[in-house]
Amino acid sequence: MRIRKILMLWGLFFAQMLAAQNVEERFEVELSQKSRTIKNIICDFTQTRSMSVLAEDIVKRGKFTYLRPGNILLSFDDGDYIKMTDLRFTMQSAGVHTDIKVNSNPVLKELRKILSACMTGDIEAMSSGFSMKVAENKDFYEVMLIPLKGRGSVRMKHIFMVFDKLHMSLVTLCLTELSGDGFRYDFTNKKFDTELPADLF
Repeated sequence: MRIRKILMLWGLFFAQMLAAQNVEERFEVELSQKSRTIKNIICDFTQTRSMSVLAEDIVKRGKFTYLRPGNILLSFDDGDYIKMTDLRFTMQSAGVHTDIKVNSNPVLKELRKILSACMTGDIEAMSSGFSMKVAENKDFYEVMLIPLKGRGSVRMKHIFMVFDKLHMSLVTLCLTELSGDGFRYDFTNKKFDTELPADLF
């Protein structure tokens, strides 16, 4: 009787492992298939900045633009912006202009890598240095990335993402630092492969 119970528990354990593996495989295949032909994305976004030293979150809204293979622009409604290309990170915040190399800031480097990987379906780039867990419901995939010990971003506790199943486009991105502070980005009203200004990047 005890052996039968142990076998049943082991069977349940392996069934759960197999189900989790199947979900991850479906996510990887669908993301790759549905994003490989996308050249650009324009959408609205909301950035929510949470900091332990502040009583309330800082919320900003604007337009998000992605141009393959890795150009990203967040244009805030108040005139501020963040622009990332393969090499440069350019930002304007409260009238102060900053221009630095992307690789010089670990959080920005991680943000650019993850966003680009999400848009292009590059699972290897997305999960490099992280363990990845995928869950799903009827409409969405939920992905949790946790830095591997000694790899990944030294400042990141975890990265959480939500993808809609229709286009496999990013709906929500949450970056949580070891301190508990973090950013949340929500993307809405997406348009795919539209005409972009030639001098945008």
